[in-house]
Order: sequence, then structure tokens, then C-alpha cells
Amino acid sequence: MNFLRELFGKKESESKPIATTPAIKSPLPNIATGDIQKALAVLESAHLTRYNEDLERRVDEALDDVAARGEVGSNALMGRLYKDMKMSNSSVEVYFGGDLAWNEWMKKRAIVYAFGRARIRSVVPQLISLVGARSRVQQFYEILQPAAATALGEIGDKQAIEPLHKCLRNDDVSNETKRAIGEALEKLEGQPVLDPALIIAKADKMNKEANGEEVLQLLAQIDSSMFDSLTELQKYYTWYMRGLVYKLRGDKVKAIDCFQMSLKYFNTPEAMAHKHLAELK
Repeated sequence: MNFLRELFGKKESESKPIATTPAIKSPLPNIATGDIQKALAVLESAHLTRYNEDLERRVDEALDDVAARGEVGSNALMGRLYKDMKMSNSSVEVYFGGDLAWNEWMKKRAIVYAFGRARIRSVVPQLISLVGARSRVQQFYEILQPAAATALGEIGDKQAIEPLHKCLRNDDVSNETKRAIGEALEKLEGQPVLDPALIIAKADKMNKEANGEEVLQLLAQIDSSMFDSLTELQKYYTWYMRGLVYKLRGDKVKAIDCFQMSLKYFNTPEAMAHKHLAELK
């Protein structure tokens, strides 16, 4: 989950696909013909929104076949990845929507995973751009951006290390993606990553009621020097999550203290800490 959505609450418009916009054509390269086109046809005909292990295997095999064809194959896959989508000033613009949008995101994710399995180093710059990009569409953060981080870890190109560390401190990068970045960096650097932004991302995924003590212990790993390195939003969220844990435990005093502390770092009328404080009074 992108913790920015938690800060302000879920907006109704975010849960719906964007309206279909006339597509900007992004045709496959001319070289994507013959066997490559046949393999891509397997992807085009697939409906990946329902779990089907056999279908996913066939799609992966088809994409692996394309990826194995060197530059010709990687160009064809990159062309298909950016079908009805483009990168503009670090922002991903999307030109598809409606009922089939989720299936299209799943297809794009399958392509990115294929880059990772094939360890195609030529696509590393494009994948780095996706990890640090913004988008108006929530599915990008939920599906494609984490996949790009995972693929970078699989490819193993160390030029991705510095950009991935920077993405951990980027408030536009979802916590789901930051968890994928942590796993990728562990593969690239050969050791666990101790970064406060990653600690926050891991705590964000945990159930605040069933695993409240684990959440508090995880956040306690952020010492004063680590805390000072965080963005204001991240500082807010460390205290906000503590407040959620104590509220669910029924510890009203500690919950209020934590929510009030969070607002010292990020205080707007839309901040969810205000809502919880009102409920506790």
C-alpha cells in the first residue's frame, strides 16, 4: 500500500479505473515478426486477472522465448510494455482504462518479470525509471512499479544500487515497491539493507492489531540519526503507525500522544491522525 493514501484517506476516484482515453499508438518494432509475433500473441489472448497457473506458465514461456532472442526480442518486449503508456518527465502517463485495465497491468508486469528472468541488462535504465516514476493510476504502484524493482534484483546489474537507494527516500514510491527494493538491494549488495525507509515499509504491511508488538519493535530499530534522515512524511508515519497500534490495544493515552507527535512533522486538515484524535476524545 502506498502510505500517502493512508495519510489522506482513500479517495473514491482512486478505486475506479480512469476513463478510457484515445490511445497513443505505440506499435511493436518492425523486427517483432514471425515467431516473436506468435509468442506475443499468447500474451495478447491471455486473461491474467484470475489465478490460472497453467495459463501463467504458458505466458511466461512465450515471453521467455521472446527475451531469449537478444536485442530483437528485448526491443519487442519493451515496445509491448509501453503500449498505450509512456514516460514523460518522470511520470507514467496511461492511455487505457475500463474493465480490461487490470488485465493490461498484469500483462505489463509479466513482461517486466521476463526481463528479470532473462537478466537483460540493456533494459536496466528503463526499469530504474519505472521504479522512481509517478502516476495518476494506483495500479501502477500496486502492480508494475514493484515488479520493476524485483526485476532489477534478478538482473543483478550493480548500476541499479544507487538509484534504488534514492528511491527508498522518495515519497512518490509506494511502500510495496520499497519492500521490493529492499529485496532487490539485498541480492545486489549481498547483505540485508538497514534503511529506516525500508523499516517503515515493512511495518506498514503488518497487521497493526494482530502484530502490534512486532510493529513497535520494528519501528524501534530507527534510531535518532536514522530518524533525522527521513522525510517529514516518513517521520509522520513512524508516529502515526505507533498511534494505530496503541489505539487498537485500547491504550488511549499513548495513542493520543503518538498521533499528536505525528502532526508535528506533517499537519494538514486531511492528515488521518486528526480523524483518529477526534475519535479518541
